[in-house]
Amino acid sequence: MREVISLTLVAGMWAGAAVAAVPGPDRPLTDPKSVSSAVNPAARPVEITDLFKTLAGAGATLSPDGKTLVVSANYTGRFNLWKLSTLGGEPAQLATGENRQYQPTFTPDGRFVAYTSDVGGNEKYDVYLVPLAGGEPVNLTNTPDVTEQNPVFSPDGGLMAVSRKPIADSQTNIWLIDPRTKAARALTNEVDPTQQWSPVTFTADGRFLIANRGDVNRVGAAGWRIEIATGKAEKITPGDDRHLTTISDLSKDGRIAAISSNQTSAQEQAGLLELSTGKITWLAPSPWEQGAEAFSPDGKSLLYAVNADGRTTLSLYDLATGKSRPLSFPPGLDTAQGGRPFTPDGKGVLISHQAANSPLDYWIAPTGAGEAKRLTRFAADSLDSRSLPASSIVHYASFDGTVISAVLVMPDNLKRDGKTPAIVLAHGGPTGQTLD
Repeated sequence: MREVISLTLVAGMWAGAAVAAVPGPDRPLTDPKSVSSAVNPAARPVEITDLFKTLAGAGATLSPDGKTLVVSANYTGRFNLWKLSTLGGEPAQLATGENRQYQPTFTPDGRFVAYTSDVGGNEKYDVYLVPLAGGEPVNLTNTPDVTEQNPVFSPDGGLMAVSRKPIADSQTNIWLIDPRTKAARALTNEVDPTQQWSPVTFTADGRFLIANRGDVNRVGAAGWRIEIATGKAEKITPGDDRHLTTISDLSKDGRIAAISSNQTSAQEQAGLLELSTGKITWLAPSPWEQGAEAFSPDGKSLLYAVNADGRTTLSLYDLATGKSRPLSFPPGLDTAQGGRPFTPDGKGVLISHQAANSPLDYWIAPTGAGEAKRLTRFAADSLDSRSLPASSIVHYASFDGTVISAVLVMPDNLKRDGKTPAIVLAHGGPTGQTLD
């Protein structure tokens, strides 16, 4: 990802650090005289107290029928699970507790939600299961010295795959858990302390688990197919350990895997891998980093993300025509949510959206014609994008000529008289990126 610093004159919403790769493409330098302050009669100062009223989301997922949204949000000061009707209405707390609750994942029948939680921020996670209709959560793992994360369910819901790492070990393995009996067994037996396994999805017949195995520094990775009955693992992505190739989804017929790989470029690119032949079709080669997300319910499209110049966009790739089109959304940071981000009819995608003038919220973005639907309202009314200045991406040369991208937020209604102060927020890098 391209290193970006931020120039801001107003309070902004900043994303966390992201893994850096290589410098982005050449970009023309910004003429300072081209930067202007918009005239906006609706602009007004934001109260500091309103900034502190802004809530945050830490992940969301849709129910299989598309009627319920479950989010990890800090409505009460703790990141607990809340449920909302996608038709509208107030949120209702699904799981309570003093400890944070992350990674909400529905069971295939939609009756339960799995999530991970630790104790006092010790990062020793257990996996819990809570009824959507209400009830006490059940700890499925209950391992104080082991951390379990990334729950993935088999099609019939009879098995749950998790990544499992004992605190005393360095490597991460995959275990299978029966949600009804809590019976657990190891599916992988990694001995290399630098390697980590992570489950992705089960095949439609439930016989195999698709998983990724890679080193802790993300220098090399590959996708694997593991037989549930025997644990026999087969590497299914081409290339060697010097490349980073991961699988994000599998087509319903099991013939095509959605991958992200740096095999042909220093930047990761999104592609389609035919498992029978090993042939890769790259979606839309770009100098910017891409990431494959998920297949649409009808299997005709693949959702993928592009991180370009400090902003991320989501696009749909048509498998039949080979053409891509972006989801229509304002500039900022758009991120697909949940292992299955599409609505059941494929007409919408669950995303989070945030930008310099838009605190994070969860939306259903249309895949075709139609209006986007906002599902949450985490900010005070004063933090409205119509009354806050939008950001822009500017470019300038560093001391050695390297082109640097910056997120510039210019308050509205300013005079060009040289009297307005500026605030520069520069990160240390090079392994991080400030996003819009």
